[in-house]
Amino acid sequence: MFDPELYVGQVKKRIHSCRGATINYFLGPLVSPSSAETSWDRWETIHWRARIEWVANKEILDVVDSWSRKRRSQIMHDFRYQFMEASGACIFRVDTHGDEIPYEETCHIHLGSDDDEAFEEGDPRIKGLKLSEIDFLKAFGWVHKYLKHDKKMPWE
Repeated sequence: MFDPELYVGQVKKRIHSCRGATINYFLGPLVSPSSAETSWDRWETIHWRARIEWVANKEILDVVDSWSRKRRSQIMHDFRYQFMEASGACIFRVDTHGDEIPYEETCHIHLGSDDDEAFEEGDPRIKGLKLSEIDFLKAFGWVHKYLKHDKKMPWE
């Protein structure tokens, strides 16, 4: 289950703990209504963006992350987490193509330089990678492992 207060706190912690990285921008998290940050049971939308650049490794993580709560019941998520080389070549992109999806639903992933092809959950080429309940924290974990462990990804 999505806990917005915990999620926002963890996002801020991860963003500010990026060693060897430059945070080109970090906008948000913007929570509405604005009073929701003091009473999380009333939140309706959460939106934030970031661009983090690891200069030594020449990689960039570009993030757009939006959450909404429809009629205060169903949690929806629209996101794009794109990890790329400084040249713009895609390492991976996990996204919803601008569509809001329920939190428990699967998104898809684009891998490598042929980022026109989207892999869905169950595709044997992503080796059992679970694409439901994806959020920034999971994508950031993949980036961290890639940077620390010989540029390996979970699906390789």
